[in-house]
Amino acid sequence: MPGMRVEQTNVIQLAVSLDAIDCPNCGVVFAVTSEFDQRRREDGETFYCPSGHPMSYSETLKQENRRLRDKNARLLATVDQLQTDTRQLQNDVMDKAKEVRRLKQRSKAGLCTECRRHFANLQRHMETKHPTSESSKGKGKA
Repeated sequence: MPGMRVEQTNVIQLAVSLDAIDCPNCGVVFAVTSEFDQRRREDGETFYCPSGHPMSYSETLKQENRRLRDKNARLLATVDQLQTDTRQLQNDVMDKAKEVRRLKQRSKAGLCTECRRHFANLQRHMETKHPTSESSKGKGKA
């Protein structure tokens, strides 16, 4: 059609991911791109709020990663040591249980646990010959 003017418009859509940051000096909240925030966390360089206050991340991601790896290594070493200690304690408990069982069997058979001799009346022997022994304490005549 004559006399009509045709305009062409182009629409550009842009998706940007923003991270909100609040200034520790003035409290103003502002946004930076996620990429910018990631770079500052990695390199620890100074950046500024809209009011001009400088700020930076005191610990870079590399430093934090190194610190956490060291902490993890220390914790794993502690776990290994505790597992070793636990196994040793379990073995000690089993050894003591075997010793108790062995002494009970010897006692039932009438063998003195102190002098290793056989007695028909083991209780009387323990009370008279070994009065300070642990096995004679607390036992009285029934």
